[in-house]
Amino acid sequence: MSIKADVDRGLVLCSEIFACERELTEIEKRLIKAASDRPDKHLDLKDAERGGTRWFATGSDKLVPIIFTDDKIVGSFQINSPAHETILAAADGKLLKFFKPINAYKNRFDDGKKFRTLAAELLAASAPAFITACVAKGTDGLPKSDIKIQWDAAEAISTNDP
Repeated sequence: MSIKADVDRGLVLCSEIFACERELTEIEKRLIKAASDRPDKHLDLKDAERGGTRWFATGSDKLVPIIFTDDKIVGSFQINSPAHETILAAADGKLLKFFKPINAYKNRFDDGKKFRTLAAELLAASAPAFITACVAKGTDGLPKSDIKIQWDAAEAISTNDP
């Protein structure tokens, strides 16, 4: 192949990928809306210790799980910010077990499950208030959470599926 042919083909592929990504984004918006409109059809997650639910979008041959996670734990916060003051007050003196200071505080954990487990272990009865203080919030003040369409976890439909 020549460089010219590779460039031409690369541009065609990039254009197709861009178009497919836009289409997939629109499909995902519709599926998330459908799942959000049917909370009564949500099931618990496979990992019972994780907070959240799942809903299955049914295709011709496969089910695609749509995961609604519990409220996200804040990843970091600025020192002396309102979030810092709230979390510090709820941490029962154990802030550095959960966050490391770096001109801000950065969450030491890669997922909320580990964070919540250590909070329950170290803070006991104080854990719920601490976790609530650590929930990430959007500009509207509402807790942030993730919604994930797990295309790579699509499963064959069986007669026992919902």
